[in-house]
Amino acid sequence: GGGSSRTVSATLSAKAIKAGGAISLTGTSFNLSAAEDGIHSDTGITIDGGTYTISADDDGIHATSDITFESGEIGITKSVEGVEGKLITVNSGNISVVSSDDGFNGTAGTQSEQNDGSYIYINGGTVIINSTTGDALDSNGSIAMKSGTVILHGPKSSPEVAIDCNGTFNLSGGFLVASGPSSQMFEGPSSSSSQKSVMLVFRSSNAASTIFNMQDSNGKSLVTFKPARAYSTMIFSSSELVSGQTFSVYTGGSTTGNEAGGLYTGGTYSGGTLRQTISVSGTITSATIN
Repeated sequence: GGGSSRTVSATLSAKAIKAGGAISLTGTSFNLSAAEDGIHSDTGITIDGGTYTISADDDGIHATSDITFESGEIGITKSVEGVEGKLITVNSGNISVVSSDDGFNGTAGTQSEQNDGSYIYINGGTVIINSTTGDALDSNGSIAMKSGTVILHGPKSSPEVAIDCNGTFNLSGGFLVASGPSSQMFEGPSSSSSQKSVMLVFRSSNAASTIFNMQDSNGKSLVTFKPARAYSTMIFSSSELVSGQTFSVYTGGSTTGNEAGGLYTGGTYSGGTLRQTISVSGTITSATIN
């Protein structure tokens, strides 16, 4: 404290919680500050209930095999990679990640650009990721999302992106919004998905904190989102996107809604600039926004 520093013996661990075997945390509360990983297992980690605040100089939560979130309030306020494991599953809970590299990183540890068999499953809950220089949601294998809410603040510059997937990203339900820095390496849900998505590329970058809003033909806002950094791409998916219907894209303006992780709910959006009207067709609708 007080700006001082300390060097520890190499025989001591810089990890806050670690185990050579599995870790199971249920209904507990931790405030962790670690010079390396916050929670580390050489096998698997399960979190079911409790409140966790983690500040880590390396990974927030790391496991060699699987990481499962059954419930709980998890706030990773500082990390290099927020959550890293071969199989990452979110069944419920509220997970917020601030990372300098990848926010969620599904990896088998092979460092390959090919599909390594890792997987990220999002079956419910809320995931908010704010990644400054890495990919927000990154799987060296595949991603499957069937429910829940995912909010992704992409990095400040390319070639890193909001979503990076070496396999397939199958999206069958839930709510997804993701901002990104450029169209370089721009990825989103796969065409095999059953829920519709829009992938938008803006001809000019929007400044950080510029609201992105989409409305249906009746003026109902489907999403009102304020990205943490400048963005040139946006991905949005919701059950309210219906094939054959038109939707209006706005930027700027203000809202009276309640904010959580950059996403606003309720309230009234006003004062924005209509950028373009798009028609949804097929599973993935791509559009360039003037």
